[in-house]
Amino acid sequence: MNDSNRKLLLLFDIDGTLIRIKNNIIRRVITDALISCGVEIPSINRERFAGRTDRDIFLSLPGVTPEMFSSVRQQYELLIEDRLSSDDIEVLPGVHTVLSYFQQCGYSLGLITGNCQNAAYCKLREAGLNHYFQTGAFGDDHTDRNLLPALARKAAGEHFGRQFLPDQTVIIGDTPNDIRCAQFDKSRIIAVSTGTYSYSELQRHKPDLLLSSLEDPESWFDAFQRNRA
Repeated sequence: MNDSNRKLLLLFDIDGTLIRIKNNIIRRVITDALISCGVEIPSINRERFAGRTDRDIFLSLPGVTPEMFSSVRQQYELLIEDRLSSDDIEVLPGVHTVLSYFQQCGYSLGLITGNCQNAAYCKLREAGLNHYFQTGAFGDDHTDRNLLPALARKAAGEHFGRQFLPDQTVIIGDTPNDIRCAQFDKSRIIAVSTGTYSYSELQRHKPDLLLSSLEDPESWFDAFQRNRA
């Protein structure tokens, strides 16, 4: 194991990057969480949630005030824990392989996700992926996703006992917002078109590397690293 690998922090998005939630369950959970908090809203089926933080999503919905966020988040997390099962989750192609490969190589792994922390780990647990991740930045940490990389680096530094700089950070995600937050942070970005955005849509935002899946990491990540040198 190369000790220099530990100095590289790989931050993964969850939805659309590692997993896909089936059966429209998340939108139903959000609706029921809002209703339980006394918020009556129209259908949210047309809302586009990909790449946004949960805090931003909830506060953008009619009738939800900043003072209500804590209660809505709590209800949402309780319902996720109660209703989500492994049958509702598809682990995306190459994910088990890429996480195992990065772990064996000794890279430092973390999360950067719009999910609230408890919801994030619930999804990963049901997907059988939670053992790869013990640190990260989450959708209840801040509304602005652009600020999550710095928060994730700080948390990772405390967990791994070393400092990570932006040029030692690689974000792996599936939306334009993932690309934007990496570019804002001056970290590097690998985009993958396994979510709701197409390869051509992501290409317009100029990620450092664009993939159609996370399969075969030995080929594309080694090349990614060589191009950096």
